[in-house]
Amino acid sequence: MRRFPALSILLACACMLSGCGPRNSPTPAAGGGSGKPLPVILKTADPAAASAGGQAGAGTSRPPAYYTVQTGDILTNIAQRFGISVADLVQVNHLADPDALTLGQRLTIPGGVAGNETAADPPAVANAPAENVGSTEPVAPAEQLASDGKRPSVYDRLSFAAQMAPQDSPYHNLTWVTFYGRPKVPLLGILGEYSIEELVPRLRKQAEAYDQANGPQIGVMPAFHLIYGMAMAYSDDGTYLSYMTDDETKAYIDRAQMEKFGVILDVQIGALTPLASIQPAFRWLKDGNVQLAIDPEFAMSTPGQTVPGQPPGTVTAAQINAVQAAMSTYMAENGISGHRILIVHQFLPWMIADKQDLYRYKGVDLTVCADGFGDPPTKVTKYNGFINENVPFAGYKLFYGWDAPLMTERQALGLDENPGTDYIEETPNLIIYQ
Repeated sequence: MRRFPALSILLACACMLSGCGPRNSPTPAAGGGSGKPLPVILKTADPAAASAGGQAGAGTSRPPAYYTVQTGDILTNIAQRFGISVADLVQVNHLADPDALTLGQRLTIPGGVAGNETAADPPAVANAPAENVGSTEPVAPAEQLASDGKRPSVYDRLSFAAQMAPQDSPYHNLTWVTFYGRPKVPLLGILGEYSIEELVPRLRKQAEAYDQANGPQIGVMPAFHLIYGMAMAYSDDGTYLSYMTDDETKAYIDRAQMEKFGVILDVQIGALTPLASIQPAFRWLKDGNVQLAIDPEFAMSTPGQTVPGQPPGTVTAAQINAVQAAMSTYMAENGISGHRILIVHQFLPWMIADKQDLYRYKGVDLTVCADGFGDPPTKVTKYNGFINENVPFAGYKLFYGWDAPLMTERQALGLDENPGTDYIEETPNLIIYQ
């Protein structure tokens, strides 16, 4: 799988810019405090296996006998944390309504040990609210068929996090379908090839094709996906980034609100840290259905590097956690309710270092997007490899002019097999068209 020749695109861009359906969701425990991040935990049948990874308790091999409900907890989170089933928690605690927890409520943990009530803290990035809702249930493997001999449905192959997404999550019963690019820069994607007026019917038509394919349980959210901070081959201010103007950004946000579309603001990092590069976009979270993204490829992470993308950059889990923590805190401090998406692009295996150390933060739906153009065997293999238990939500990028051949909507959703390769396994929550 390849991406565009980065240097030639950056130079070209520099020239262009300078010369010219509903489910009942659990109700989190009420409360307004903040806490440390909890890890995305892989559910195991053996509580000792979970605690061996440091999630259940410091220096213990068994979960505690009791757990006190914290701000943002839902029963599924607690069950995942201690490697037990929701059904067992409901039965042992005689819960009449498992979706209703109260702050400070004391729950008995089946198989727990008295004296282990203080769980070990994971490494803190910032004092931001967090929740533990990860991709913790195994998805149906490609060869697994439903009882009727057909492929499992789009919904059945969603990650556990996606199936449990609350009603205030952008992913609640929705597949996002986006048109990606930089306004007035056709080389970087379909969004730059057309005016807003021309984009709207094209995007709506593409979204409707997914709505036909993904079944009755899931709807579609069309979105403008803007390269808000574009990497440049030169920079007067040392950032190697060119941000869209406020007027240009607002034009897409306003039209998206009118059409009931979403907006994603994507930043290519450049010479800044991931957090410093995306912070200018935080203020737009106040405007409608705005989500954020960072692209490690153009992070100047190699010592002595003089051009973004040469070589391709990397980010660490700690850096991604720092972005999530700051984003979560900003939302809380500015009264921004619900969840927002944070996308991290990945087109090389090493592009996200220490992936197992990714954490989930309250209000942030962390999404890893398998990026890069190429033939279906390469793309499917990389997607299935990148999307694992460390990834709560999954994205996939398709290229109109560069993928050969371009996958159909059913192939992209894992319903149909791609010739010469396998199925997409876990259902993507996000499909990006460039």
